[in-house]
Amino acid sequence: MSAGKLFIERSVYAFAVGTISGGVVGLCGWGGAQVMIPSMTFPVRFANYSQLSASGISLSSLSMSTLSSGYRYWQEGCIDIPIVFALGIPAVISARVGSGFAKKLSSDALSLFF
Repeated sequence: MSAGKLFIERSVYAFAVGTISGGVVGLCGWGGAQVMIPSMTFPVRFANYSQLSASGISLSSLSMSTLSSGYRYWQEGCIDIPIVFALGIPAVISARVGSGFAKKLSSDALSLFF
């Protein structure tokens, strides 16, 4: 298979998974990682990422959909800014600790969280 065709297949697959997980984030308020990570670690030729790579890709891409849906909720007056910071600041710190811990785990151990 040519590199160009593989790139197109990966892009179409990623677009579909991103669309579904973005909708889940906006609708339910929980991360689309529950959709994205299993989709990226599924053993097909264009989605067979390691568990750690899938987690990193998912977190990076979901940041965009989280900001977008959060902004929309803010426009509707549904956001309490002081609570956002009270939740967000410790979450940023613990996310850095958690991602450092994830790097030390094997793919099999990390997949137990999904």
